[in-house]
Amino acid sequence: MSPNMAMRDLPPLLSLPIEILDQILHPLPHMWAHLARRSDLARNVREVHLCERENRAAPDRFPSTLVAKSVDEKPENVEEGVRIKNLCQALKHMRQLRVFTWCWLAPEPTQNPAHEDAIFEVLSQSSSLTHLCLNGTFGRHAPDIINDPESNKYPVWRISKLKALCLLGDAWLLPANSDHVYQMLKRSSELESLELPMEFSRLGECKFPRLKQLRLPLQSGARPTIDDTLARFLERHPSIEDLYWIPIGHFRYPRAPFPTSSGSVPTEASSTTAESLLSLKGFDHKSLRKLKIHSFGDVSYVQQIGETYPNIDWLYLPNYHLPADQTHPIGIHIDNLLDILSCFPNLEVLIDNNKDRMHEAIMDVVQICPKLRQLDHCVFHDKRGDWMKIVIHRDQGPDGEYVNYEIRKPPPVDPFDSMYSMFD
Repeated sequence: MSPNMAMRDLPPLLSLPIEILDQILHPLPHMWAHLARRSDLARNVREVHLCERENRAAPDRFPSTLVAKSVDEKPENVEEGVRIKNLCQALKHMRQLRVFTWCWLAPEPTQNPAHEDAIFEVLSQSSSLTHLCLNGTFGRHAPDIINDPESNKYPVWRISKLKALCLLGDAWLLPANSDHVYQMLKRSSELESLELPMEFSRLGECKFPRLKQLRLPLQSGARPTIDDTLARFLERHPSIEDLYWIPIGHFRYPRAPFPTSSGSVPTEASSTTAESLLSLKGFDHKSLRKLKIHSFGDVSYVQQIGETYPNIDWLYLPNYHLPADQTHPIGIHIDNLLDILSCFPNLEVLIDNNKDRMHEAIMDVVQICPKLRQLDHCVFHDKRGDWMKIVIHRDQGPDGEYVNYEIRKPPPVDPFDSMYSMFD
């Protein structure tokens, strides 16, 4: 039988390219009904992303026109219990499932906590799952450590052998859950990427020999003493390459928490102030590529950063700065902005919060930064939750270089890029 004849004999949905079958993002109950009865299709799915219906940060890739409406769109499939049952059955079919993300910022992820448990029970039995991201009000009903001393009763605690883990939301910080989260982390000691609220008090007790990416966002609030705890954690993890951590207090590194002559060095950093970054000593300054500056004093500090870290190709600047001769923050004047950018010869991406200022200076910026390829546009893309992008094109012609640009929508969010919400 020829390959073409074989393809014609397949059901339409299975004839789709594998890159479409590889990832499913869809909220409708008839999709889960379809996958629950089609194990031959579900077994190809490697990523599942669940989110609120209004969340458009990632594209929907499910070919809904090929669903068998007479079978999968029956009214009973809409009922919550049936929908969860179908979802769980579909997940069981996904023998190659690698990534599972669930972002649900509404009050409850499911109408019944037992439904939440049923979904996570299937995931806890998956031998292929390596990436897990949970953002929302999960685990509020989990028994405390007294009633569950082995951290087994809530299925999430039993998920193990992960390579990437992201846990965001208040529930992970509840006193009743803190010990359980610690036990869960111990069950994935080979983690390479980790995102947890900065306030998680037991992180300092953990050890991850292969950790490369670490993101510690502030969830609600923490005492400045946590800075020292996290600094010691960094010192014990020299494998870290990408770090997002904004210290609470006026913190100065006692020494560089990264190796200086061998191993990995930080390539991306978020600094509370330009001055604090300049105080960081002891590692190869040529390694830093991306930088987000939250505040700075005199323009000369940022210029000095450009000279100290010559390979920075991604830069975020705030709206205001506080010069030494001022009592209140002032806006960055265009002339000062151009002086700053002239010190970053390898700059490719510039994020400037003042979109009006950038609109006026765009042609000057393009000339000052010969490698610049992207700026933020002044129009906000509501579905992606980010600014439209100005993409710059440079072409050589007989009379020299020609510069033009196009406007593109922002790329979809990758929840396992440790810097996705920092460098966006």
